[in-house]
Amino acid sequence: MAMVVCMCLGVSSCTHRNREIEEIAQRELGYYKDFYVIALQTGMVKLPKGGQNPHVTHPGMGGVETPINQVWLVNGGRFGEVYECRGCDSCMTCYQKAGLIDYRVEATEQDSVIALVRLTDKGSRYLIENYLDDYYPILDAWRRRMSLEMVLVAKEMFDIDVQSTDTTDIYRCTAQRYLALTPFIEAIGGTAKDKTKDYTYTFRLDCRDPKLPLLTDKEMLEP
Repeated sequence: MAMVVCMCLGVSSCTHRNREIEEIAQRELGYYKDFYVIALQTGMVKLPKGGQNPHVTHPGMGGVETPINQVWLVNGGRFGEVYECRGCDSCMTCYQKAGLIDYRVEATEQDSVIALVRLTDKGSRYLIENYLDDYYPILDAWRRRMSLEMVLVAKEMFDIDVQSTDTTDIYRCTAQRYLALTPFIEAIGGTAKDKTKDYTYTFRLDCRDPKLPLLTDKEMLEP
């Protein structure tokens, strides 16, 4: 009976240790996680009518690079232009119904609308600065000069599997990537089925110094 108890305790201890390693791996992978944003025009804006461009409900890897490390713009175009995909009248109507923005159409033209757009308190929770560790003055510049808000639509997450090696406190790990979607994608049709795991990292995690774990040999496996 004592032997069974010891074995159970051993399994429990091993499971607990694996959870600890998973938490460490998640923390270390945080330095590599990408954020996906849209540039939302606010104030009095001119927007194309909906139906001209498809909505992007699952951002692919990468996008338009921004000056902020690991933050990618997914709704295309350049600053100062009328945005497509997430910048049309139908998008704004979806955001309004979800309580993310206040939206009031002031005038309708042949292919566009003139409207007032403002983030609500609910929508403001997804401003990218709420998810960054550092302050980036460029965000204030975009807001002040071009009335653009950088709004989080998805962020990378990882399911991690930990395997022991022959060396104590050194582990081989795999991390399957998926996207956690925000209401700004869910409002236009993104659903749980869009959260498919699309690629895998493998890496080595050295935890011999608990205060300074080392993540090395990181490689991406193609789907």
